[in-house]
Amino acid sequence: FLRCCSRARPSRFRHGRQLCTSSEPEMTHEEVISLFQQQGLIRSKRVLEACLAINPRLFTSPTPPTSDASVEVSEEPFAAAEDAANAMVAYIITLELLEKGLEKGKNVLDLGTGTGFTAACMAHMVGPLGRVISLDKNKLHQEIAIDTIGRHYPHLLKRIEFHEKSVFSGFPEAAPYDVVHVGAAVPSIPSVWVRQMTVGGVMTVPVVLANVKDGKVVVDSNNTEPQQQKLYRLVKTTEKNDYTMGEVMDVNYELFSSAQE
Repeated sequence: FLRCCSRARPSRFRHGRQLCTSSEPEMTHEEVISLFQQQGLIRSKRVLEACLAINPRLFTSPTPPTSDASVEVSEEPFAAAEDAANAMVAYIITLELLEKGLEKGKNVLDLGTGTGFTAACMAHMVGPLGRVISLDKNKLHQEIAIDTIGRHYPHLLKRIEFHEKSVFSGFPEAAPYDVVHVGAAVPSIPSVWVRQMTVGGVMTVPVVLANVKDGKVVVDSNNTEPQQQKLYRLVKTTEKNDYTMGEVMDVNYELFSSAQE
């Protein structure tokens, strides 16, 4: 699972209420989500419904990324409520950023299947008339995601198409997309991803070594922190593929490797 925290709100997730201890019973998934709602992390009713409906503890992570804000996790399903709660932070923030584009019947491009958790949440939000195209060149990732969703949320498989292919070319066959979710960090944003979006479409993307200059992401060769990443929210504004971007927070995602090319 992705791990991240916001510099603007570190105390909320790092030093706030303890989610579970060895001397106390674990919080249930519903209790964790309720706590996030009380803290103001979950604001949208539809995101709340998706978070309650899809349980992250059922999903496994073959290569779980980490950050300074969290501890190492194993390759097993999330057994402890604290692990699940920490992992949910990045996903909840992402779903909130994409929520306006995840209305019923919308078309979604998921770049990097990972565990399949985000694809499942987005498929829940777009409903039976919506569609999620999930790309990953890692066959194991897709097999695990399909198995997990098939066992626990079989109705969602009808809304998700899994394709074992490079994320960098997108999927023009089903474009344009109202939402593009990028599940791993990139050094810059491929223009093909923007071209495959609808005008008004929204993308969340973690970018490595990047600054926003004139509303565009560019690689900063003078950056002395080679793994520094930021999460951005991009909105396509014209048919000429112009877009606006806003920085959300510092993150630490797994990188898209050359295996995805």
